[in-house]
Amino acid sequence: MPLHRGRRYTPVRSDSIVGELRLSEPTEIIFPAQENDIILNLELPKVEMLALTGKAMEGDILTAVEVIPETETQQHVWSKYKKDVKYQWFCSTEMGDNKSFEPLPLQRSCSYKVRLEDIGCCLRCECIVTDVFGRSSDLAYAESAPVSPGLFLF
Repeated sequence: MPLHRGRRYTPVRSDSIVGELRLSEPTEIIFPAQENDIILNLELPKVEMLALTGKAMEGDILTAVEVIPETETQQHVWSKYKKDVKYQWFCSTEMGDNKSFEPLPLQRSCSYKVRLEDIGCCLRCECIVTDVFGRSSDLAYAESAPVSPGLFLF
């Protein structure tokens, strides 16, 4: 694939300070130029925090919810350029004083049904957001309290 010649651009910082005119490096990737997108080409989708809804209780369902920054730029990035969000669930394993997490195979949706074997462990969900240009956000994660037994009435 041929390299496309560099483009001229004027960098603009997040505090609106305008820099000097520059020439970008040649690249194979072409970013579409659109109105008000000068800053967006520099910003990836961001997850301010990942929150878990539901209870860390056997039989309940935990759901990971992304909290995105309320800035106009991030709202625009998420609505226009977000491609997908990938999740992975983990279960804690105690090793001395250190808590580590093992991936739960095939648990890659935003929701997880808490199982009997999870009792006493902490659950963790990680997510990464990818934009339409193939760029990924920083990893965001949330951890549950230790899972408690469910309340079953007989």
